[in-house]
Amino acid sequence: MNAGLARCARCGDRIIPGTPWDVGHVDGTGRTVVSGPEHRLSKDCPKGGNRATARHRKERFWSRDW
Repeated sequence: MNAGLARCARCGDRIIPGTPWDVGHVDGTGRTVVSGPEHRLSKDCPKGGNRATARHRKERFWSRDW
């Protein structure tokens, strides 16, 4: 990652060193098959970034009725 050679498994673009990333999983496999590194944020990935991370962030922030 630090060398800047990694490519996002979802969109194929480079993952710029220092930007957040996650290990991606093949959709529909229940997180049992790893696809490779993915952009964490949708703003960095034209195909939406890591969908599980985005879903988790949404659930974490909206998990309670205040």
